[in-house]
Amino acid sequence: MTARILHFLKSTREFGVVVILLALHVICISLPGREAKLASSNLMTNLSRLEALPKVTSRTVVLAGSSITGRLLEEYFSPTGPPVHNLGLDGCGSLEAMQTLLTARQLPAVILVELNTFKPGFEKTFKQVMEAHSPRREQASQFFPFLRSRERPLDILYDFTRSLKKETSSSQGGHLEWNDAIHVLHPPLVGPPPPPTEVETAYLESARATLTRLRQAGCKIAFVLIADSLFYDPWHDPNFARAAAIGTPLDIPIFDLRKATGIETLSWTDAIHLTASAARTMAQFIEKEIIPLAK
Repeated sequence: MTARILHFLKSTREFGVVVILLALHVICISLPGREAKLASSNLMTNLSRLEALPKVTSRTVVLAGSSITGRLLEEYFSPTGPPVHNLGLDGCGSLEAMQTLLTARQLPAVILVELNTFKPGFEKTFKQVMEAHSPRREQASQFFPFLRSRERPLDILYDFTRSLKKETSSSQGGHLEWNDAIHVLHPPLVGPPPPPTEVETAYLESARATLTRLRQAGCKIAFVLIADSLFYDPWHDPNFARAAAIGTPLDIPIFDLRKATGIETLSWTDAIHLTASAARTMAQFIEKEIIPLAK
């Protein structure tokens, strides 16, 4: 009998500790709305952005893409403008990001489709992300905030240290200005198209179906090539061709931000991903010049 009582008291103490820790989590993290914009791992960043999809409204601008788009944090956009949801999924492509929108309760007003990763090859990573994403956990997190991926204490700490590093960064954000070359009216010539593979054909069919559904739902859409430091590299030309083939019948404009005046003043961490300060400049340019031109 005594052993049972001691076991009960021990279990009660352990349960009490858990309750106290959860209460502290809610008070210190959930109530003030502290959320990790970038998590300590690619997977957790992706899960956080997927879990935030219920926040999308008919006024929201969604940035659909990969980790390249992921650098354009929501905090870089004006708080007085339309709300922005960053759906840059690390290791995935822009089509995969758009496909997740089809499961959202509310579709956004505008979708900016990252042209850098408008191509096949990301299916395996996307499958892994969706297997890790739990709709039941997402529903439960509405009532129990401590279940949200973006509120993990480790990631809150990681994001906090990242923000401190950003504030002390010496890299320059640069300055961008509009010029008419940004609006691509004719895709670059890539020579005679090779015979389409099964993978390419399946990708084009999926992309066309997804974009058509979003268009018919009333979403304004634009293709946007986020500038990398390879200003004249033809690596993206096939992506332009895909965007033109699918987007032209749907009247979707295409923009190449490598053509922006002053693009050489930006900085990158690895020739592809913008630094924090440059990403802020790019976000402000997109907000001012590109979003109003989406159709």
